[in-house]
Amino acid sequence: MLHQRYAIIFFYLYITFFFAFSHNLGAQTQEIHRITVRARQGNQEAQHVANLIQQADQIGLTYELRPLLSQYGSFGTSIQFDFIQDNTDTNNIVILVAVPLSSEFAVTVVEDLLLEISKNAINANIRIAFVADEANGHRGLIEQLDQFDDPESVVVLYFDLLDETGPLSLYQGSQGYISPLQLLHEAVKIGKKYKIPINIPEPFNELFRLNVLKGNEALEVIHERGFSAIVITNQSPTRTGPLLDKKDVSRFLKDYIEHSPKDTALFDFHYTILHFNNNYFFIDEKHTLIIVLCSVFTILLFFAINSIIFRRKIIIYWVIFLRRSWILLLYIGLLLGSLYLSRICIWIWLMLYGTTTSLPLTVVILFPVLWFSLFSFISPILQNITIPKRSSFYGQSGILVILFGLLLAITIDISFMPVFIWALFWIFLGSLVHNYFINLLSSLLAPVQIIILYILTAVKNNAIYPLYIYPSQFQNSLVLSFIVLPFILLWKRTILLRIQKSKQRLQRNKYGISKAIFTVVLLLVILSIGPTIISTNNKDKDVTTNSDTPLFSTNLSSTSFLNQKTISIMLKAKTTIDRYQIYVLKNDVQNISLIESTIPFAKTETGDLYSDLTGYPDTHFTFDILLPKNEKLSIRIIGKFGHNITEYLLTIP
Repeated sequence: MLHQRYAIIFFYLYITFFFAFSHNLGAQTQEIHRITVRARQGNQEAQHVANLIQQADQIGLTYELRPLLSQYGSFGTSIQFDFIQDNTDTNNIVILVAVPLSSEFAVTVVEDLLLEISKNAINANIRIAFVADEANGHRGLIEQLDQFDDPESVVVLYFDLLDETGPLSLYQGSQGYISPLQLLHEAVKIGKKYKIPINIPEPFNELFRLNVLKGNEALEVIHERGFSAIVITNQSPTRTGPLLDKKDVSRFLKDYIEHSPKDTALFDFHYTILHFNNNYFFIDEKHTLIIVLCSVFTILLFFAINSIIFRRKIIIYWVIFLRRSWILLLYIGLLLGSLYLSRICIWIWLMLYGTTTSLPLTVVILFPVLWFSLFSFISPILQNITIPKRSSFYGQSGILVILFGLLLAITIDISFMPVFIWALFWIFLGSLVHNYFINLLSSLLAPVQIIILYILTAVKNNAIYPLYIYPSQFQNSLVLSFIVLPFILLWKRTILLRIQKSKQRLQRNKYGISKAIFTVVLLLVILSIGPTIISTNNKDKDVTTNSDTPLFSTNLSSTSFLNQKTISIMLKAKTTIDRYQIYVLKNDVQNISLIESTIPFAKTETGDLYSDLTGYPDTHFTFDILLPKNEKLSIRIIGKFGHNITEYLLTIP
């Protein structure tokens, strides 16, 4: 009896596994047939997948097809290859190489890499994924990332080469995040090894950390999900390098994968990129701390030596500074006041041209000029306060403020150190020397890095607009005023040295009328600059125009069972379709109770359901939705190809 019982159990297990395997095999075969049909219709991504399947079968590589329709609303299909070392967990994929199927040259390069791996195993745990439908929200990439439960154990290499044109551009930063130094440094080093030109178009880690600069779109998607990543592409504005050799790039990629760091706990996210004449230098976290400590130690040592040699003089200066240090608060107050006054100009501008209008680049760049002109106009009121040794007071105040900013930046992020070190050097030099020309040079050079970063941010996007210009939180305004204060103090010291050199008396209102005229003219100039782009709320989904010739036809059928009904809709395209947009309209129903669907839906602000299907839709496509039996809804379907649009409005029985 016991043997009979075990025999029955094994028989049921065998039947279960047989049907499960047959189901998976049937689904895989059906998907391959679908890809083959799409490839014959001229779909480029399907052609690449078909070629990869054929190559994998020839060299004996296992693969997995990943259709995107049911979860991500795309008709594309990704294909992935896993290479796992022995004695490791099969889920521990360390390096994910994501290759867009739309990138012709990248696909051919990684095809060679697959052939090489089949002959010589690579010393790494990797997944090579050819991802589909990257042009529409990176849906293939998102599907790959969603397979991993622990982002910290995965490193993503997004390899996107459209053609053979160089150089290879490395993107490491996104809004609020930067990639680890090890990934960037290794790519530059291996690029030199194979004599492949390497470019880092956006080496502005400070701006990425401050969350005011957007990075590469794919990298934004990856970083938002908590993965460490680097993007290697040749789709940059400066595509002027030599043609890339496919074999060299394939060897570069293989070498890079093998030498990429395997321990994510050792990643360095606090570093600085310096570049000169197409050469890149990296200052890691350790050396940044050494530079900071050496700078602070040098300044303290200098003050200590001067205190010993010029003891009486230094004591007098410090007594004056301590007694008049409250004046710095007045300067910060004036900077804040002039900043808010200058924002009134932006408010008037928005009232003239619309509150949804983006600020033109010229207005963004002229805004600091307006701010400082207002400050220059109202700041002479502080000249009524008697300050002995006023020029020395300004110099000492500038050093202490920038030192405080340096220490504050350390607590926030050590990546900001180089900007403060640069400013600290020139402010220290300007406060030390009593020569007018050296002070003038220091006043001009001290804020150079901050000015460059501001202009770069303004040129690349308007992220600085809501943060610092209008509107802005008081905290942001206070930080901005604090950063600007040491440069203002150094400039005032320079003006005083100029007055002392020419033996003139300090006059409060000498240039008051000129400053007022300049400020008014600048205000009128800003208000006269019209918007370049006015944003609207008109989206692609609002289009209701039908094309002259229908692009597709529909067939709706309904099946009821108990208290539910299944709606099956077939779409037959007569020509190529770029995308389908499908709406389930609630009509008089308070809320749509969607039980299940074979395509993903999202809820709109009006309570309707919306699905955007992209990735070269099939010419014959059927989708099903399961609804409560008593709901009377409508379905709106829009098909688009170029400028041609066909729309159907179907009523669910």
